[in-house]
Amino acid sequence: MWPLSSSVRPLSPRRRMPMQPLTKEHALEMLDWGANPSGSPYTHQQIADWCDQHWRTQLDADVPRDLEVVVQVLGDVECQWDLYVASSYPDLVNDREALSSVRMPLEWFTQWAQQIRA
Repeated sequence: MWPLSSSVRPLSPRRRMPMQPLTKEHALEMLDWGANPSGSPYTHQQIADWCDQHWRTQLDADVPRDLEVVVQVLGDVECQWDLYVASSYPDLVNDREALSSVRMPLEWFTQWAQQIRA
């Protein structure tokens, strides 16, 4: 078992995340949930996965101008999730169930949302 830090919370049941179309509003909603996990229906892992799925769909696409910053932020969220888990919880990297309780720093989500709102 790993030592629990303030970034790791006990597992709580979360609903399955629907794959919504990529819009600025949906991205901001996800980031706002990341900044306020106690009121979020999704874990940080699920939010990072959502960001990754949308970011990957845009890799070979012509990204609409109004979504360029959004796509960049989504890629950053996913990348920072991977780096955060690998550096902070290396023993959990391959344990998806345990990863569902990991929380990234909440201020990161606030900063990402600010980048999109700017």
